[in-house]
Amino acid sequence: MSIHLLRLFLLFCGAQSFTLQTAHTITATPKLAATNHAWQIHSPTNSFPRRPTSVYSKMAEDAKVGSKSKKVVTPEKIAGRKKRLKTVYKLVIAKTGILSAVIYAKCSNPFYTMGFVLAGGVSYILLGAAVNNRLSSDTYKRLNLGLFTYGLFALFAGNFMKFPKIWSAACIITMINSIKGYGYGLKGWELKPTCAKEDFLNGIKSNTKTLLKIPNLNSAGYLAGTITLATLLFTKCREIINAIQSSTDTYMMGESLFRLSIFYILTLIMFTLKDASDRNRLEGTTFIELNAMTSVSFAAWALEGYRNTGFVPLHAGASVFFSILSGFNALSSTLKKKA
Repeated sequence: MSIHLLRLFLLFCGAQSFTLQTAHTITATPKLAATNHAWQIHSPTNSFPRRPTSVYSKMAEDAKVGSKSKKVVTPEKIAGRKKRLKTVYKLVIAKTGILSAVIYAKCSNPFYTMGFVLAGGVSYILLGAAVNNRLSSDTYKRLNLGLFTYGLFALFAGNFMKFPKIWSAACIITMINSIKGYGYGLKGWELKPTCAKEDFLNGIKSNTKTLLKIPNLNSAGYLAGTITLATLLFTKCREIINAIQSSTDTYMMGESLFRLSIFYILTLIMFTLKDASDRNRLEGTTFIELNAMTSVSFAAWALEGYRNTGFVPLHAGASVFFSILSGFNALSSTLKKKA
């Protein structure tokens, strides 16, 4: 019996010693990190272990990746944006072509059709830029903004002249599509976050520098054309302001706005050609087409100036000069490109 009691006593003492030793080890090591496990004991007072910081970082990264993947634009959505943009450009081309034919058939004065011809030509060039993913170029961004402004002038002109509501709808669609074209050029088809204000201010600085330099003779000729047309533009603006103040007939104001739109878009084209000449880019397809349109426009003005029929903004001599300048550069650039 005594032997059994002795054995129980020894077992009890051994267990008590093991418990005290374990407690001393935990107390002496307040932070115990397990190298091969995902759990940590930071202090003896912790009731629940925590995951290591690296695990939390990985979870945060996974969450960020997940949020970014939701914003990814699918190829189908990009294709839809391209299709809608190109469709409206085609509609603008068709609309301006029909209107040019109808107006010329009624008045037989090519001057009144030039605005529609130029707007349709610019839309054709922008259509090609959209197809070839080149809307991000400063040239096409400038042309999109120009087409938007032309649509705005045409909208007010049509309202003053009591055109049907379908005219206003067509102008508004043209304006919206031009802004979308500018936006896709600025932000890409994915519409990445970009500051339009900064791009606009940089464009103003760049355009100012372009006006102040004349690296070659072609540049001087295009600058002369730009200044001449800009003078007509501002003169027409002052005329419209005076007409508003004197309560002139709205139909006459509508005609003035149409002429203003012609001066504006042609001024923009001449400046674009000057910029291309400064960069020795006149052999590009876009600038060949712009030169051709400009040459035809000034030739029509020269013809009407020679006949002394209707309203002619420029003297026949000035119109002939700018027509020859643009036409010669269009022809020579085409021949160089084919050579």
